[in-house]
Amino acid sequence: MTSFPITSIDIFSFKIPFTRPFPVKRTVLTSREGLLLRLKGPDQVVGFGEIAPLPGVSRERLTSARKQILSFKSVLLGQSIPRDRELMKAWLKSQTSDSGLFPSVRFGIESAVLNGWACWQKKSLCQLLTGHPAPQSLSVIGLAEGTKEEAVQQVQGMLPQGIRLIKLKVGRGPMDADIEKVNQVSRLIFAKARLILDANRLWRLNEALEFAKALRSDCIEYLEEPFAPASRASWNHFFKKTKIPWALDESLDRIHPQDLDRLQGLKAIVLKPTIVGGVLTTLAWMDWAKRRDLSAVISSSLETGIGLSMLAGLALMNGALPAGLDTLKYFERDVLRKHRRRGDRGQWLIPGGPVREESVDWKFINPE
Repeated sequence: MTSFPITSIDIFSFKIPFTRPFPVKRTVLTSREGLLLRLKGPDQVVGFGEIAPLPGVSRERLTSARKQILSFKSVLLGQSIPRDRELMKAWLKSQTSDSGLFPSVRFGIESAVLNGWACWQKKSLCQLLTGHPAPQSLSVIGLAEGTKEEAVQQVQGMLPQGIRLIKLKVGRGPMDADIEKVNQVSRLIFAKARLILDANRLWRLNEALEFAKALRSDCIEYLEEPFAPASRASWNHFFKKTKIPWALDESLDRIHPQDLDRLQGLKAIVLKPTIVGGVLTTLAWMDWAKRRDLSAVISSSLETGIGLSMLAGLALMNGALPAGLDTLKYFERDVLRKHRRRGDRGQWLIPGGPVREESVDWKFINPE
């Protein structure tokens, strides 16, 4: 069979409380809401995707995403997905790229289609897209946030797990407190791990410069989105004055790759498919970064286990780069029955295939 038809599409909603309030830019979240998309084909083929705009970051709201996917169901239903890799990618791009879909909706649709495609062929998505056997483990970036005491306690718990790259949230309180927190964590991890600092564009350029100049920079991997608005001149000025590498994250959904040429100090792009516009856009950014010898870091937008499954698959295509997927620990529960197991040396042990129907915990999910 050279293709398989999409015979049904179902949409479900979820709302999962957090174990503690979680700050996202200037918003504080107490729960995560979103939609799950399930498509089916013949012979028990099933593919899951997640649609969950991130409040405070995504351009679209959940109500708008829900309305859009409900109307888009009829576009996909009855269509056939090609078996051939290049034909499948071309078909999927034709469905999602020029349709005006919101980034989170595109991510959900592309995830469901790709997972169904992988289920049909009984292989991992990584193997199907790369042609190589999928690795069985994935290095993760530890995430720490909160007060100095909270961050230190979190980092102390990460080091024995073998985590060697840690992201620390800054920019939400007094700068002096942030500087003290970063310097204390730097002393704690010295010669054991590297540190990413993420300010989520909460500072102005002069504030970011003041912050950077007060840091111990010997263990800092890069600063992620330290200020806004940003221009080529401001980024070049920042690197010239601090010599600290930097990375882009939420700015990417409004930037064309050619706008990043000749930027001084750019070390990484942080790719959140829910924000940047789906799986295919993420793959294009990964290819772009590889050609320019930049790190492309796959990172979570606080997705459930279903969204994280797709992110893990993308990260496995990314070589040995650690991924920013250490977010499920903030959820009281998950939509999947079993969490991924932690292995040694700060790694996740990754299942070989896409999410199966029996893996979903349906008691926490409601039909739309």
